[in-house]
Amino acid sequence: MSSPPDFTLPELLQFLQKGNLFLRYKGYTGCDDFFKKGDGTELAASLHDGKVGEVLQAATPNQQNLKQQFEFELVDGILTGKIFVRPDGGKKVAISVNEDGTLCACECDKGTLFSVGWNGKGHIISTTKGGKELYWTLVNESDGAQIQVMEWKGNHQQAWGFVSNHGN
Repeated sequence: MSSPPDFTLPELLQFLQKGNLFLRYKGYTGCDDFFKKGDGTELAASLHDGKVGEVLQAATPNQQNLKQQFEFELVDGILTGKIFVRPDGGKKVAISVNEDGTLCACECDKGTLFSVGWNGKGHIISTTKGGKELYWTLVNESDGAQIQVMEWKGNHQQAWGFVSNHGN
């Protein structure tokens, strides 16, 4: 895929609405080759047995086949909307923020509104909670890498990319 920062917000919105892109953690390299090689992590969750509300984690590509869907619009020049996943054979569930700041999959009508921007290394995904701007951050923990919302740290752990669905 060509360089993600080349997308204007209206162009990114068009690709997201068509379902041609999915979200992936950009990782340590901060370069487009990272995506081309298929490295990195994608959203994953244990959404088995009809259970929702479980913590979203980062997984190696294609470890779990979660179909990502985006319902975004431009609001005052900011790309804002909800992010959904649909596990194979499962129902569509929205991404939301737990009280502890972790991301989870929840019932569709309870999804969190997120905004998408660009920080020079990757796209940033943020939400406002308790009057603070919080950003998607990949956190390494003993039970796996979790995605949490945190205050701005300005590091690679907060860089995300929108990648073409082709070949996945």
